[in-house]
This record gives sequence, C-alpha cells and structure tokens, in this order.
Amino acid sequence: MEPAKEKKTIDDLIALPDGTRAELINGEIVMMAPASSMHSKVQSEISFLAHRWVKEKTSGHTGWTILTEAWTFYEKHNSFVHDVAGFQKEKFKDKVGKGPIKVKPEWVCEVISPSNWYKDTQDVRVVLESHGVPFYWIVDPLKKEILVLKQEKRGEHYQVIRSISEHQGEIEIPPFEGISINVGEIFSP
Repeated sequence: MEPAKEKKTIDDLIALPDGTRAELINGEIVMMAPASSMHSKVQSEISFLAHRWVKEKTSGHTGWTILTEAWTFYEKHNSFVHDVAGFQKEKFKDKVGKGPIKVKPEWVCEVISPSNWYKDTQDVRVVLESHGVPFYWIVDPLKKEILVLKQEKRGEHYQVIRSISEHQGEIEIPPFEGISINVGEIFSP
C-alpha cells in the first residue's frame, strides 16, 4: 500500500521561486502552462469589458476592482490564479500587497483550454461554490462560447443561467447588467 501523499499548503506555494506560474489545487501544486495567444486575447477582451462596466455602471466605494491573473487564496490547500476576477472595491482596498488576495471575488472568469478543462470546470468550480462566489464564467475559445454560472445562496450548487455563443450579437451578461456585450468580438482574431 502506497503511503498517502502529503498535501501541499499555501506556504509551499509561496515558497516557490519568484516568477513560478503555479496553482494549489486540493493540496497539489500544479504548474501552469504559458497561455496561448487566443487565450490571452480572449482574457484581454473580457477584462476590457469588465473595466468598461465598472467605469460606466458603478461609482465610488461601491464599485468593483477588476484584475487579470488574480492570485486568490481560498483555503490552505486551494489557491488559484484566475484569468479575470472582480472584487468589491470596499472589501479589496486594504488587502493589496504581496502574495495572494485573501478576499472572495464576486465574479470569476476562466478561459479554458484542453489542458486545463477539468481544473476549471470541476476543481475550481467546487471551491468557488463552497466559498460563495456568486458568478462564475467558463469561457471556451475553441467552441466560442461563454457559460454563465450563478449561485443564488451560499452553499448551493451553481446553476447555468446562460450559455452564450459568438453568434448571439449584442447582449447583457450577468453580472454586467446595463452594458451590451458583443460576444463575437471577444472571440474575433
């Protein structure tokens, strides 16, 4: 019988050399592959749209802070680098510093690829559910679609509230009500 593998913690992740791209998933340090140009483009487009919503629809201390590559701590065995995430500015403002963000996001967006599909659709989703992250987007550049998940009450499973393809034109996508988003532009080369 093989001995149980010791679970890694956030301290093990922090101890990695500077510049190491890795996440902590269920106690295992998982190295992150470099992003493809399509992944980077989709991530940039979504970040731009989220920033536009923040500037147009929120103001003052009630707004959001939008970050790309948002290294976020959830618990000692789970810490992810989200492609794009939105945090309530009021909760976030005193938490900026070195190391992972220790504030729960209000919205997370992951751009998936064949190499990270399971991690983002299963592992990350389960942790976000357990921590009450209200909105989770799973974006698939190959299928050119966005799956919008929402948690109504903390502790409940996510429900798919929208499945959006590139052909749907200008639409509003929760949580970014009040701004029409052209989904085709997100996926255009």
